[in-house]
Amino acid sequence: MTSLEISEISGVPHADLLKSIRKQEAAWQKVTKGNFFLSEYKDASGKKNPMYKLTQRECLFIGTKFNDEARARLIVEFENLKKEKAKVTFLEERLADYPEDTIITVAMGKRSNQVYKTKGVVFAKLGPIAKVMGYMDSPTNHLSKFGKENILKLPIGKREAWFISATAFDQLVKIKGDVPFDVISTIFKDCFGIAKTKDDGNPYTHHYTDSEVLELINAINQRPINKNRVLDLLLKGKAV
Repeated sequence: MTSLEISEISGVPHADLLKSIRKQEAAWQKVTKGNFFLSEYKDASGKKNPMYKLTQRECLFIGTKFNDEARARLIVEFENLKKEKAKVTFLEERLADYPEDTIITVAMGKRSNQVYKTKGVVFAKLGPIAKVMGYMDSPTNHLSKFGKENILKLPIGKREAWFISATAFDQLVKIKGDVPFDVISTIFKDCFGIAKTKDDGNPYTHHYTDSEVLELINAINQRPINKNRVLDLLLKGKAV
């Protein structure tokens, strides 16, 4: 965080903050053997002015001189930054290490897959996704339903393979209908960097009616249990 940002968050004037940082630098250097990083910025007139770029540790050290309210604001801001950083998925971190239009291999649960990012959109190889979803045949006959912008055919070695976007995968899930939610959420997270949770607004979670629950209980209580009947009642044509 820069001293300008700290000034804005804490309400301490930047000029006063710079003086405070300079005074505290000697003690910091004595303990950590490191100095604060001095940089600069241009103001509205184009003039260059000094500012510091500080780590979280350094910011919190500087904040010890603030009044209670200013220090609290700084701490709350760092908590917010942590929450935002936590939203960054492992996939996004991996993709950041490679230029766009590069096929890379990623973990997909206990398996692996390949992803490709172009123009900010992530595509994942369809074949491994289809296998994990339980497709006995190829789902390529559904490709025309997804829109040209959501599918790509890319060379993999001497062959070509279909890749689909998260939007296309979402449609594929709804077409297949009986995919367990943990499989769906794993593919979304590992192949597209999207977190999915079971809640009322999630189209992949089936909320049973009272009559459906009673029907299910009756089926379970029957002896011998008809496993296929129970599974049909559980799935109800939707992923659970």
